[in-house]
This record gives sequence, C-alpha cells and structure tokens, in this order.
Amino acid sequence: MKEIYIVLSATNGHIGKIIRKVTNTSYNHLSFSFHPDLDILLSFARYYYSTPFYGGFIHECIERYDNADIRLYKISLDNQSYENIQHFIINIESHPQKYYYHTINALLTPLHKRIDIKNAYTCLSFIDAILQQSNLTFSFNDVQELMNHLQPYLIYEGSLDSFKLSSDLSYIKFIPLHQIIKLSIRQNYKLLESFIKR
Repeated sequence: MKEIYIVLSATNGHIGKIIRKVTNTSYNHLSFSFHPDLDILLSFARYYYSTPFYGGFIHECIERYDNADIRLYKISLDNQSYENIQHFIINIESHPQKYYYHTINALLTPLHKRIDIKNAYTCLSFIDAILQQSNLTFSFNDVQELMNHLQPYLIYEGSLDSFKLSSDLSYIKFIPLHQIIKLSIRQNYKLLESFIKR
C-alpha cells in the first residue's frame, strides 16, 4: 500500500476569504502531495498573488499559505492506483502548456455549477481528477461533500506552523497591471477556445 495526502486550507488572502464567505465553507483551497512532510504540494491555482485570472498547474510555496489553517488527510491506496496518479501528474508536469486554470468553473463555484473542459482544472476538480485515478469510489461537487467523504482519513487539523514548505518567492513578485491583463486575456481566450471546440 502507498499513501497520498490531500490538504484543505483556509488561505489568508482576500480572494480566499471571499470564496469561504460565498460558499459558506471553512476552507477555500485544495492541494495534493505524495510526501508526508508536505515538502512538495501540487495544485491548480493562480500563478501570482496579483493574477486572479491567470493560473495553472503549480508547485506551491509557503507564501501562499501564510500559516493558514489546514485539514490534512492521509489516504492509503493500492499500488496500481498510486501508479495511476503518478502517471497523471507526470503527464501534466511534462506538458504544462496544455493545461489551464479553469476560470469559468472558479466563477461558477458559488452556484455549485461546473462545466467540463478538457485539461482545465480548479483546485477542486484537480483533486477530483486525482481521486478518479484511484480505487476510491466516492464523488463530490463541492468542498463540504469532499470533507464528508474524507473524514475517516483526517490526520491533522490546525495551523500550518508545524509543516515546512519549500520557498518560492516568485508567487509574491509584483506584476504590472498591463501584464496582468495581457496574461489573463491570453490564457482565458485559450480556455474559451477549448470550451467552444469541446
């Protein structure tokens, strides 16, 4: 048997607080790790603090969390499920330009609606895609449903103080407004193009 780790977090930024208020949940972000010390966390999210509509697959850094409250789940999987997830992640890491942050679904979150577009993910649908590679059989549409299913796997709840994440200061670097607009339009044009072609 092999273990994977799912992290739910209540990030301290303005967008995180808005998401929690609108969705009436305690957590707004989800991440995945193969490592019990959470040295490497993976997710789909914005690339930089100042670019809410420009994102994709990321290796997360401690600056994203700012000592946020988290819930950590440890899930034991059979070897085949674990290998399936490894291959899924390797494929994304090998072709990151083919994957998008699903801005449309992020905006639809308060309505509990979802539109499937190939290779486009929010943090929630990324975790859903990972778990679909496993021998687990449950499905979920929002964070609260996921928490209900994962309750038996909970191993930690509290501040991120005791965990060390690798530092990557690129997340908090300043991005000029004109570049934010340009990056956001370019990426979301590709997302809409994929949506139209599906």
